[in-house]
Amino acid sequence: MHGTESVARGGTLYSALLFLHLADLAGVAAALRERLKRHEAALKEIREVRRRIARDAGTGVRYLLDHLAAQRELDRKWLRSILRDIERGNVRDSNLSRLHARLQPWPGRPRTRSRTG
Repeated sequence: MHGTESVARGGTLYSALLFLHLADLAGVAAALRERLKRHEAALKEIREVRRRIARDAGTGVRYLLDHLAAQRELDRKWLRSILRDIERGNVRDSNLSRLHARLQPWPGRPRTRSRTG
């Protein structure tokens, strides 16, 4: 499966985001738009189910539906943010030398032992 197809179908984005600067950004943007459409449809469905059963559903069911809706809203906001950066051309590689310097122990902080020795 092509990377952008995986994103569009709901595959995880986490590892793909590490290499976003190397991706076909137009393809990624299209896949994100498709994924956002599915999130919108799912959110609409969850809200409709919640509205229809609210009076008769148990407390736990209502909380579960509220949680599912909140997760979809959070994901939608996150996906929109990624898409906005892609559309604006705000995609760049990491500055590895600066990251390395920032991850070095600072004075007064004990070094942690590595697993290898």
